Formats: sequence, structure tokens, C-alpha cells
Amino acid sequence: MQMGESMAKIVKFVYFVIIFASPFVVANHEISGWITELPFGMCTSILDCPMDSCTHPQQPWCELHGVPILYHGSEIGLCICI
Repeated sequence: MQMGESMAKIVKFVYFVIIFASPFVVANHEISGWITELPFGMCTSILDCPMDSCTHPQQPWCELHGVPILYHGSEIGLCICI
């Protein structure tokens, strides 16, 4: 076996491992119940709500709904104006 043939087999094997393993890594992250950052309009406390999202007499408020998705161990809710 020549040097070029064995290197080609190694490269093909590495590509196969990357392509085969990547769906499992993505699926594991999605079903873990943890998200890495809060989407806009989501909150864990009043401090997460943007102050400029409400008109003057109203104040931002974080309304927790008991969603089973966790962000650093806290339930997430929606930012509303009250």
C-alpha cells in the first residue's frame, strides 16, 4: 500500500466520523432542555426585559409561565408591559 492511498483512507474515515457524529451532537443539545442565550422578549427576571420596549406610563415586567425550558437553572417567561 502506498503512502497516498493510506492517507486518503484516513481522510475519508475522518470525514465519515464527522458527518456521522454531528447529528447526534446537535440532537443532544436540542433535547437537553437548556438554551445558551435568551431570545428577544424572553426573560428570567425583570432585568432581562429591555427598558425601551414599553411606552412611558408602562413598565416592563417578566411574566413567568412555568415553561419547562430552563436557562441557567431558572424558568423563562415573556416580557410584557404593565
